[in-house]
Amino acid sequence: MVKKQYLYIYILLIAALSLSTAFLCGCAKPPTQEIENAEKAIADAKQKEADLYVQDVFAKAEDSLKRAKDLVAEKKYKEAKQAAEEAINLAQQTIPVIEPNKEKMKAETEQMIPEVQGSLDEIKSLVARAVKKTA
Repeated sequence: MVKKQYLYIYILLIAALSLSTAFLCGCAKPPTQEIENAEKAIADAKQKEADLYVQDVFAKAEDSLKRAKDLVAEKKYKEAKQAAEEAINLAQQTIPVIEPNKEKMKAETEQMIPEVQGSLDEIKSLVARAVKKTA
């Protein structure tokens, strides 16, 4: 009879340990490391001027980071981790595109300079004519 009691206690202890282990392992933690990594990746991309030369993808990265932080506040840690990882990926995607976009914008600007100069010359001549007419 005593052995049967010990058997029941032993089974209860094993069940309690199993449940507590499952509970401790099952509790999700906030993805703080992933969010820190996302913040760093976005800061690196911004330092390299991705916010100027790859605006659309950079904005998506920032939005993903914000969404990750909002999801942490809602205790949706799995989704927050995915959003943070998406932010990291998007920020990293901007870096190889910065230089080509910078060169493209420079070339476009250089092409616009003669047009702008011509427009300025035309405005100057119109102003000069208007001043002559009024004088």
